Amino acid sequence: MQLKIKKPVYIIGALIICFLLLLVSTIVFFLKGSSAAFTLEECKRVISEANKVLDEVVLQKTGAELGKIDNMSIMELKGNYSTFSALSGRIIKYYANKEALHIDLQKRGVFVVGDRLGIIKVRDIVPFLTNENTVYNIGLDEGNRKEIVLESVIGGNKVSGGYTLEKTGKKNGIKILDVGVDNPYNLYFMVSKVEASSSDNSFLPEEAVDLNRDTPWMEASGGQDGREKWIKFYFEKPVSLNSVDISNGYAKTRQLHSKYSRAKDVVVELSDGTKLERKLADLTIFTQPISFDKSIRTDYVKISIKDVYKGSVDQVCISEVVLKGSMGK
Repeated sequence: MQLKIKKPVYIIGALIICFLLLLVSTIVFFLKGSSAAFTLEECKRVISEANKVLDEVVLQKTGAELGKIDNMSIMELKGNYSTFSALSGRIIKYYANKEALHIDLQKRGVFVVGDRLGIIKVRDIVPFLTNENTVYNIGLDEGNRKEIVLESVIGGNKVSGGYTLEKTGKKNGIKILDVGVDNPYNLYFMVSKVEASSSDNSFLPEEAVDLNRDTPWMEASGGQDGREKWIKFYFEKPVSLNSVDISNGYAKTRQLHSKYSRAKDVVVELSDGTKLERKLADLTIFTQPISFDKSIRTDYVKISIKDVYKGSVDQVCISEVVLKGSMGK
């Protein structure tokens, strides 16, 4: 007996297929339209609005010293945006994450000490990137991600920079994903935890990455003169590291520097297995770079002390560690 399928079944099946095709076409059209709507003008709006707020930040009055990197003081900013939390509440909507905002601030010489904003004013840091004469161009275009190259003339000097923006698909979803900079930047804001083999109660491991060379990490008393001591910095997520710069000893004054023991032979270890052995100089309180041949992706940095320059007090100190790199792969 032959089974006969009624015509309504064919009709219903055809309608379902047509509906699915229409749905797929609509999704494809929306995605294409979304990319097409991601224009240079939209990128310019996001960048210029973010920069307008950051210009207000660097134009604020300065107050007391918050920290010090080498011989450069970080001076507190006083005004509407004196804290990172206040600034973030106003401006984070333009950024994909807090890391991108930290980088944009650092490009202007602005650092976050605790929650306070502070600025380093030196000649080689130009505080403003955009003005009415800034030229915007698309560098790399990947549809929902674009690199924007900017060129400005500030004080008679040509200044260039860049931003990577991404469209998230949400309303007002164009976000600054990364900030183009010529040099690796200080990744202090990515450190989530610091551990050490031992610590004096008044000089904890976290003080080696607090943007202040006046406050060192110091090993606990009664140790082995600093030998075989270590300090380890964990990142919130993997970073690409270019160098580890160490301000050796208790660097607040020359007298304290000579009084306490200083690291001599050190080993820098990364999570990928990389190990570098270096001998640090003893006659400087400024940072000494330990650089890698290329940037290395890592979850942590461990500094082990193998030998020391002995002081009259047998407790080794490291005043500041500057972890230089980027967020990129």
